[in-house]
Amino acid sequence: MKKVDIILFTTALLLLIGLLLYIDGIIILKITICFIIIGIFFYWKLFPYKSQLYPKYAQIMDSVAVVINPLIQLINKLPNVKLGDKLFVDTRYLFLCTILLFILVLL
Repeated sequence: MKKVDIILFTTALLLLIGLLLYIDGIIILKITICFIIIGIFFYWKLFPYKSQLYPKYAQIMDSVAVVINPLIQLINKLPNVKLGDKLFVDTRYLFLCTILLFILVLL
């Protein structure tokens, strides 16, 4: 079973358990989105240093990349914002985090 399938299965299982125990499923969904935002932020900041990571963390980074890279490829046409000489902000990750935060607020 792929790691992405395990993550999706675990999320579905947590939502099901939450609903069965009369815990609001929206709260579990909000917590899941918070973890996803934190994961995207760490991926965004650690990606340039991927070759310097310990093998254990490089493997985690690779498994996260399987999920995040297709999302990033969908919004690949967003231009980078130039802040100075050789200084750019990658707006793809910023856009993805912003969308997830809007979903979190709307829930």
